[in-house]
Amino acid sequence: MTKITLYTEPECPDCIDLKKRLKEANIDFEDLLEKSDNLMNQHPNKWEHKDLVDDYQLPPWVPMVVLDKGEKDPLNFVCSSTKTGTKGNIHIAETTELMEKKIKELL
Repeated sequence: MTKITLYTEPECPDCIDLKKRLKEANIDFEDLLEKSDNLMNQHPNKWEHKDLVDDYQLPPWVPMVVLDKGEKDPLNFVCSSTKTGTKGNIHIAETTELMEKKIKELL
């Protein structure tokens, strides 16, 4: 089974829309980067997000989706950016509608 992880920000309209779309499509996901109760640590997973951006040369924006099918398959990324396209296992989408479509294709 594919594990889906979303990196989001609470006030990001695209993040809110993508989570709504995935919930309506009954696609389970883990949402990271939600606000923490600790004001000193508002985004506890931001460094993990930054490391993924650096390690895989991903667009730095949210929402970002990581699809993990397990040890034998490489991670797939569906990222938000201004140009739609695919480079290996990195899928870029301009809209949340295109992000949802790509996630469904990769499942």
